Amino acid sequence: MELFQGLFQDAEAAAFLEREFHYPHTQFVEFLKTFDLLDRFRFTSSTLYFDTGAGFNQQEVVHIFAPHSPRFCQTFDLPVERDMKRLRWDPVEGRLCQVRLEKVAWTDADACIHDLDPNELRTNGNVLSPGEFAFDTIDPIYLLPVSGRVKSLTLEGSWQIQDESTTRARLQELILQQHQELREWKQRYERTLGWRLRRAVKPILGPFRQLLRKSG
Repeated sequence: MELFQGLFQDAEAAAFLEREFHYPHTQFVEFLKTFDLLDRFRFTSSTLYFDTGAGFNQQEVVHIFAPHSPRFCQTFDLPVERDMKRLRWDPVEGRLCQVRLEKVAWTDADACIHDLDPNELRTNGNVLSPGEFAFDTIDPIYLLPVSGRVKSLTLEGSWQIQDESTTRARLQELILQQHQELREWKQRYERTLGWRLRRAVKPILGPFRQLLRKSG
């Protein structure tokens, strides 16, 4: 690794690597980003739930490691003898993330491959662009309309997984935003309620005040 770093610090060597091996410095930088030097993503996992009639549950599930590299290609092997009703993919557990799905395909019991349009999948994320979602939840979900005897599911795309400290800070920020929105809603409601009460009481107070003036 230090050898490559030294080569890219030399202008002639860097130019040679890019010209002869089509390996520019930018690609080397992206490669370095795939290393978890601080061990922040050791326990991140990606989960696929398969519903065979009892709903999504912890007994019918497959877990695999979720690498923090910019791109991913995940294949989940499923019990092909089971009749699936639907599938649910949780890209990562316990972390905030941003996901762009580019390809979704599943293989049936006869080894036939079926493609799904990533743009037609239901999810609890916020749309950033076609096929790209940002998840302000630590339980991101994609629902996949897949049924029958499923041998495997493969998902490809790019993502950005936040580490634990970044996730915690963002969740705290979201909680504060929600509290602020609740306070503003309460203030608007109280102002509206006060206006409605004054409007409702005014027809009653008018005759009552006239009666008081006459009696006085």
